[in-house]
Amino acid sequence: LRQQTNNNHTMSVLYPALDTSKFQDPIFVSSSLSESPIVSLNRFERKKNIELVLKAYALVSQEKKTKDNLPPLVIAGGYDLRNAENVEYLQELKKLASELDISSKIQFRPSVSDEERSNLMRTALCIVYTPHLEHFGIVPLEAMYAGRP
Repeated sequence: LRQQTNNNHTMSVLYPALDTSKFQDPIFVSSSLSESPIVSLNRFERKKNIELVLKAYALVSQEKKTKDNLPPLVIAGGYDLRNAENVEYLQELKKLASELDISSKIQFRPSVSDEERSNLMRTALCIVYTPHLEHFGIVPLEAMYAGRP
């Protein structure tokens, strides 16, 4: 918490906390592109704009140079079967991946544990953050802690 007084107004800023005890220490060893996945971590909600990464991945996969070397894409995050939007959106994303002909390179991993999340962060080639019109969230902080772009 940081407080600043300016013109008789006190402003307080509370920075998002990151519980580093849930994460493994970062590793800074380069690995093969085919081994390290591109990772998207979000709740399965439409406002997270996950279809953007699917469309971008499909576009890149059309390039002859990258088609065979493209790392896998892991779409992971919070998911609740009792939440209709979560269920519907995951199905929409799977359908889009099929329509874009990239299903074989995509892993959907709803409801990952803290340990799985940590491992994904630690082994990812990069972390993709797609929410539109949202604040700078926890996922970018976690990616920085993990030493991932």
